[in-house]
Amino acid sequence: RDTHIIPDAADQVEWSHLRRAVATLLQQEYFDSTIGVVTFLNIIVMVVDTNANAECETVDCSGPLLSAIGLLFLGVYTCELALRLFALRCQAFRSVWTVIDLTVVISGGLEVILKASSDQGLVIDMS
Repeated sequence: RDTHIIPDAADQVEWSHLRRAVATLLQQEYFDSTIGVVTFLNIIVMVVDTNANAECETVDCSGPLLSAIGLLFLGVYTCELALRLFALRCQAFRSVWTVIDLTVVISGGLEVILKASSDQGLVIDMS
């Protein structure tokens, strides 16, 4: 995924050892493959979650297990985004994938906040 935005080793001279190590990790095929598998599994969980909620008349019938798995996926995406931003800084946004990741993380975070506030009875009136 868009590893061409990662500078060559010569351009990384002033980078810290940790930043260079993270940039190297991001360039590894196994890293992209792992994120691809996580994304595929997340799609399966979203289908199961949507199916569980479609057969239910209450707001959320997916149960705590699917919610916990969803939070786990959000955590993985957040970590991946944090690694990209740490290593690439503003250059990360030259990749459309980083923008998509940022959108997923922000919308997932907002979903968690809104779900938590509705569970505590804090209803937000959007009208």
